[in-house]
Amino acid sequence: LDCRAKRPQNLEEIYHKVSDLSGASIAVPEGSRTILTPITKQACEKHGINPEALKLRDLDSFWEHGIDKEIQILRHDAYSRRRGELMEIARNERSKLHKEESSTERSMHSVSSARTDIWEQQAKTSSTLIEMEEMRLAKLKKRKEKEILDKIQYEQKNASGSKSNETQRRKGGDA
Repeated sequence: LDCRAKRPQNLEEIYHKVSDLSGASIAVPEGSRTILTPITKQACEKHGINPEALKLRDLDSFWEHGIDKEIQILRHDAYSRRRGELMEIARNERSKLHKEESSTERSMHSVSSARTDIWEQQAKTSSTLIEMEEMRLAKLKKRKEKEILDKIQYEQKNASGSKSNETQRRKGGDA
């Protein structure tokens, strides 16, 4: 067995491959044995193209006992024209599928980069919020320290003021 025959084939490989069909009919039997790449398979299935119809058939493959050479040539020409038309349809579809695939990849990449941008923005926002909270806490700490110092000074004044009042009372009571 040929190992290459089991490998999935793309449109161009099929188009340059020689068909093993023979007989006067230009109709291609259903159920191709050809293994296709995923995009080639999609392109063929979408338009109902049998990959066997894309393969090359030489003039001799249309020979049949009792058929005039001109009819053989006409059948070959008809098959070749139809093969070319089908190949053009399949190539166009394959191109569309490639564009869709790459556009999907680009949009996935843009979604991914948008997510990354959002994460970065959230990280910046979080760090900004953390910085703002740290500044608020620092201000609050300074204010509390000032309040405590003010209370200590007030208490010291009151304590010294009450001592002087007591001293004056004692002096006034002695007189």
